[in-house]
Amino acid sequence: MSVLSYSGQNALTSGCGPAAERSIEASETLSEIPPVRLSIEVALAQADAFDLFAKGIAEWWPYKTHFSRGPVETVVLDGRPGGELREHCSDGVDVTYGTVLVWRPPERVVFKWMVAPELGPPTEIEIRFTPSPAGCRLDLEHRGFEVYGLEDGRRHRDAYAGGWPGVLALFLDRASRRR
Repeated sequence: MSVLSYSGQNALTSGCGPAAERSIEASETLSEIPPVRLSIEVALAQADAFDLFAKGIAEWWPYKTHFSRGPVETVVLDGRPGGELREHCSDGVDVTYGTVLVWRPPERVVFKWMVAPELGPPTEIEIRFTPSPAGCRLDLEHRGFEVYGLEDGRRHRDAYAGGWPGVLALFLDRASRRR
């Protein structure tokens, strides 16, 4: 696994349209709680990495162990602005835990992230895909934890800072078997 950079501490390292895109970019400067940032490289072309992330999400996402309602049979991403990231549960119920705010294949996707809406307001996740000498660099930024308040926001941020490396390790593993 190739972890290039990360904001925070974890076990792996030390240390809808134009208006929606503008508001997302502006929110970065107002943050009181640093976002979770993680970058990895995969040996896939940019379009293939984006495709695996989006269309192939059920191939690598840990929906058997990380779910909103559960038990989950599969996870589906409807790739378009306003599209949903949904769990399809074994009892037939679909649970939405993400809404696509920005959809720009093969470069960028931004989600409103609401894994457990009963526990608090949504945050945002942005994933950028950039060609690199090794194939593609994926930059993940999970931001907006201030919606929980400063103390709870920091706690939620720290929990995700510990969780995202494992999720992206699954993506890396699947990408390495797709070549």
